[in-house]
Amino acid sequence: MAVDNETLSNVTSQDLPKNQANTKLDLVVTTIMTIMLFFIMLAMGCTVSFTKMWNHIKRPWGILVGFVCQFGLMPLIGFVLSFLFQLKTAAAFAVVLTGSCPGGLGSNIATFWIDGDMDLSICMTVCSTLFSMGMIPLCLLIYTSHWDVISEINIPYEKISFSLLLLIIPISIGAFINYKWPNKAKLLVKIGSIIGIVLLCLIGIGVNWLYKDMWKMNITFLMTGIIFPCIGFALGFVLAWIARMPWQRCRTISLETGIQNANLCSIIIKISFPAEVATEMIFFPMVYSCSSIIFGIAMVIVYRIYEGKKSKNTEMSKNTDECNVEENLTPKSCDTSKVDD
Repeated sequence: MAVDNETLSNVTSQDLPKNQANTKLDLVVTTIMTIMLFFIMLAMGCTVSFTKMWNHIKRPWGILVGFVCQFGLMPLIGFVLSFLFQLKTAAAFAVVLTGSCPGGLGSNIATFWIDGDMDLSICMTVCSTLFSMGMIPLCLLIYTSHWDVISEINIPYEKISFSLLLLIIPISIGAFINYKWPNKAKLLVKIGSIIGIVLLCLIGIGVNWLYKDMWKMNITFLMTGIIFPCIGFALGFVLAWIARMPWQRCRTISLETGIQNANLCSIIIKISFPAEVATEMIFFPMVYSCSSIIFGIAMVIVYRIYEGKKSKNTEMSKNTDECNVEENLTPKSCDTSKVDD
C-alpha cells in the first residue's frame, strides 16, 4: 500500500457514512501523516547513495523487471481473478484498477527490514509513480474498455505529482545526509525504520476501524482482495528469479509488486464514480491494503527470525573453528574438562 499523506485523509472523507466524516480530524491526520512520512522517507533516503541509484538508472534491468511486474503482471492477475470469481462489472473494475496502480512507500519500509536493495526499491517506486500517469489509463483501456462501467475515468495527476515530490525531496535530502554525515544517517535510519513499521501497523488498524463493513462484502470480492497481494508477492519474486536477479533484488521486486498504491485507486474511484457505486467499490482497495500490510509484516517477521537463526549458527560455527585451530596449536587448550594424571 502506498503510505502517502492522503491515506488516512481518504479514509475519513465523504465517501464514508456521514457520522464518520470529520473535517477537523481529517486535517489533523493529514498534517501529522505528511510530517511523519516526510521524516520516514528522509530516513529511507539515508540508506541509499546517488551513485548506486544512478547505476540502476543507467543499467535499468531491475527497474524494467519491476515495470513488467507492476504494469504487466498485476493488471493481468486482477483481470484473471475477476474472471475466475465471476465478479460484477463494477467490482471487477476496482480489482483491475488496483492492479494497475504503482507501488507505494510501504514497500520501501518493508524492503529495509528484509535487507533488500534499497536503491532499487526507491528507484522502482519513483519510476512506477511517474509511469503510472500513462500506464493506468493504458491498462484500463486494455482490460476494461469492453465493460460498460463509466464513460470517463479521472486520473488525479496533481495528487500523483505530489506523491512524487513526497518521494524525491526527502529521499534526496537523506541521500545527501548519508554522503556528508554517515554516522548521523545511521541514527536517522534506526529511528525512521521503527517509526515506519509502527506507522504501517497503525494504518492497518485505522483502515479496519473506519472501514468495519468492508469485511462484510461479497465473499468472492473479499477473497479476491486477500488473495491478490499474495499472488503479486509470489509471482514478482518468481519473475525476478527467472530474470536471474540476485536474491536481494528478488525480495525487493516481490515487495514492490505486491504492495500497491491502493490509496490512489481509492481516490480514482471516488472522483470517477457516483457515490452509490463508489461506496461499494472503494472497499476493495482497503481490503487489498490490509492484506498487503499483514502479509508484508509477516514476511519481515519470518525473514528476521531466519536471519537471527542464521547469524547464531554462523557465530557458533566460527567459535567452533577458532577452538579447533587453538586445539591444533596447543593441545587440550579448548578441553578443560580433561585433567592430566
